[in-house]
Amino acid sequence: MDTPPLPRDSNEDQASAEAHPENMSSSADTSSRRDPAADWICVAAARTVLVVDDNDRHLDILSTILSSVGHDVETCGSGAEALRRLDMRHYDVVVLDLVMPEVSGLDLCRRLKADARTSGIPIIFLTAHDDVDLKVHSLDLGATDYVTK
Repeated sequence: MDTPPLPRDSNEDQASAEAHPENMSSSADTSSRRDPAADWICVAAARTVLVVDDNDRHLDILSTILSSVGHDVETCGSGAEALRRLDMRHYDVVVLDLVMPEVSGLDLCRRLKADARTSGIPIIFLTAHDDVDLKVHSLDLGATDYVTK
């Protein structure tokens, strides 16, 4: 069974909204809007997800949530370990903390996007840092989304 594609980007959503305004809710109603990071969690087909965070509690929580909706989840506690795992196995999505020992999330993202074998893997940053410049920088490096814990 083929895995469905990850969610469309917001440009496609905007084009759809302009072409079919009757399908859009009012701008005041934001309760039905979804962000790209949330969309892939709820897809019908399971994905293989690598969660990278140096906080064991965060790894446990994310693993429980993602496993409960059918994803195959592996966790690791450092960017260096993530690089070793990604060298041995393909993952459909990488969920990544920003600040970690040895190899930072930004450095890991940069390396993954520079490698032809891993450049197509969507990367979602899940971090406590809500700095706009960090968010912009991570997206510039090729991250799919940036979610604040």
